[in-house]
Amino acid sequence: MWWRRPEVPFLEGEAAEAIADQWRAFLSALAHPAGPVWVSAPQNIRLAEDKMLQLRRARGAGLRVPSTIWTNDIVEARSFVDRCDGRAVAKSVASAWWEAAGQGRFVFASLLGSDELPTARRLGGAPVCFQQPIWPKRDIRVTVVGETVLSAIRHTTAEEPLDWRLAADGPWAPYALPRDVAEACADLVGGLGLRFGGIDLARDESGEHWFLELNPNGEWGWLQRAGLSIAEALADVLLS
Repeated sequence: MWWRRPEVPFLEGEAAEAIADQWRAFLSALAHPAGPVWVSAPQNIRLAEDKMLQLRRARGAGLRVPSTIWTNDIVEARSFVDRCDGRAVAKSVASAWWEAAGQGRFVFASLLGSDELPTARRLGGAPVCFQQPIWPKRDIRVTVVGETVLSAIRHTTAEEPLDWRLAADGPWAPYALPRDVAEACADLVGGLGLRFGGIDLARDESGEHWFLELNPNGEWGWLQRAGLSIAEALADVLLS
């Protein structure tokens, strides 16, 4: 479930947050009355947004998971980067999105060297996810809808940013996942109590597939345009 806080131009600060809390409670309550059909129950979506839970469940489902730590300790962070041959991926612990002055901002994954780490004081303010880089890679987006598994692939060049969302629009094409990987993706989504999930995988140079993260309510319009029948699969789930 996704929602946008309504614009209330005459309120700000604590008053605006109080209104936002009421909307959160209202939308959460919609899961309980008899009648509405949800692709995935809102409470299951919220649980599945836990990135640590995703990593544990992905490994349990049989997917490869990069070595990962969450820390706000600069010594631990530097040691981890060194173990990753001097470069590691830095990501937010949770999806970081906020709006200010009418503009949206998002924290993307980036590749850092030891000399690019923040100061001990700055890192100490909040934990950061550091992960073994899968690079060079091909980006793969897997969409699981009910028992249907659909996937698409995008080429990533060495000149592009690590996070494909920061790159120029590139072509996506339908991709045939190995059967064991497809089954593991379906098991991961179903095991989290979801009937929909967008999974980001990275395929390394040797052809191995690595789990990066799962979005339990991810966008998919660009994949439909690339030839994946996601809308049809969602309609089947709702009608069933």
